[in-house]
Amino acid sequence: METLQPQQPIIVQSAVSKRSAIDYIFGALFIGGGLYGLNYLIKKNKEEKEAAKIGIEQQATSASSIQQAFNPSGFSWLKPIDGTNAKQIMDAIIKAFNEGKKYSDIATSYKALTRGNLLNDDLQKELSPGQYKAFTQVISVLSKRPVITKGDSISLKASVIVRKTPYINGTPRLIDRRGNSIDILSDVGMFIGLATGKQLISVGRDTYLSDSQSTATLYIEIQVFGSDKKIYSVWIAASQIQINHGVKPSSFPKLYTMNVSNYGKAEAINHPYLD
Repeated sequence: METLQPQQPIIVQSAVSKRSAIDYIFGALFIGGGLYGLNYLIKKNKEEKEAAKIGIEQQATSASSIQQAFNPSGFSWLKPIDGTNAKQIMDAIIKAFNEGKKYSDIATSYKALTRGNLLNDDLQKELSPGQYKAFTQVISVLSKRPVITKGDSISLKASVIVRKTPYINGTPRLIDRRGNSIDILSDVGMFIGLATGKQLISVGRDTYLSDSQSTATLYIEIQVFGSDKKIYSVWIAASQIQINHGVKPSSFPKLYTMNVSNYGKAEAINHPYLD
């Protein structure tokens, strides 16, 4: 009787050899490197397109100015020690808003110019807590600007100072008239004048992101009637007035007439004393 020999186990070699596993690893690295390179090229292309807008579109110009303010020397290896030009940051933001841009416009442009950096994150890193608080306060004022169109009737809702230029440069006094102030108005509901459509954010030295408490004031330009029956352009704080779309001056109980003599005494200076 024939003795059955035990069968040897059949060993099936894995389809994935050590060499093919290494190939997979190199393949993954190759794909990852390719994606990284593609991402780099995309960001570089966005940066170049955005850089072409500098000097042409204000959001790009301001974003570039902020980028430079984070590294005033211009040498990247000196960035940790050459400080941050906070005044330059605030000037750039204000210029963009005065051209009708939003904070998000500047942030989008900044992200493209820096190949992905977030403006808010960089501001928090570069500014002191006090400076960042001042910055957000100014942005809040800028972001809440009212919609004003040319020809809107402007009336008074709280006491306001009529100024020759849109800056806080002194308050009218009985004897000593200082700065650009012309008159103080307090008759709520009074028609003041017609909007020209121009707005401007005004700041003093302490608002340029200093560590002290800061206040930003939004001014609007209006045309008023003078006592000589001529029309003059003046500025008033937006927070103190009521904007009336499509309302005629004759609809208001009282009309403001500017004292031309006071206008002549007011200084047409272009910057706050604190500058």
